Formats: sequence, C-alpha cells, structure tokens
Amino acid sequence: MKTCSINNFWRYAMCLFAAAMISLGSAAADDTIHDKVDEMPTYKGGNDALMKFICNNMVYPKEAINSGIEGRVVIQYVIEKDGKVSARKVVKSVSPQLDAEALRVSKLINNWTPGKIKGDPVRCHFTLPFVFKLQ
Repeated sequence: MKTCSINNFWRYAMCLFAAAMISLGSAAADDTIHDKVDEMPTYKGGNDALMKFICNNMVYPKEAINSGIEGRVVIQYVIEKDGKVSARKVVKSVSPQLDAEALRVSKLINNWTPGKIKGDPVRCHFTLPFVFKLQ
C-alpha cells in the first residue's frame, strides 16, 4: 500500500488551490463590462419604440425652461445579461436640472435585449443621449 508523503500532500493541496483560483478567475471574467460586443444591446421594440418611450416620459424642467437652458445630456449605463439596466451615470452634463431629468427617465428604461459576444449575453456599456431643445 502506498502512503502519502508530505511532499505529495502539498502538491495535491497546491493543485486544489490552483484549480480554485482558476475557477474564481473565470467567474470574475464573467462579470466583465464590455465596451465592444458582437451584437449591441437593443431596446425591445427597436429604436423607434425607445425614442417614443423617452418622448412620452421626459419632462422639460421648468427651471431650465425659464433659464433658457438646452443641450444634450449623455447617460452611460450597463446593460446586464438579463436586459436590466444598472450603474447609470452622466458622462456629459448640461445643467443639474437637465441631468436629473435624463437620469430619472433612464431609470425607467429596462426593457433590453442584452449585448452578445459569440452568441452569449454579456454585460456591456451603453450610452444614450437625451436632447433638450426649446422651441
């Protein structure tokens, strides 16, 4: 009968440790937020439905109207593997009032088909402009 030497024990323990680290590394890589994907995320219903949703929900802040403030607020967020939206932030600001309104409306938009790499859904950044124009 073979006995386990201390050296063999430590080799076995190191192999288990290495296997655990590899599996942890692949789980972490699974949470990567991609900037480039094979298939971009799409709003269910298409771009026309997205623009209609934004137009129906966006309210021009009265303070901005009274001050004559207009411009394009750009919001970046993460579209998750399940199509939900997280980590919203303003990447191009116009004013606190317009920024807040763009963020408010962006929080209502959750109906996405996720981005894909090699056919698999992945987390990815998505940037959306909100245009405020006085007439």
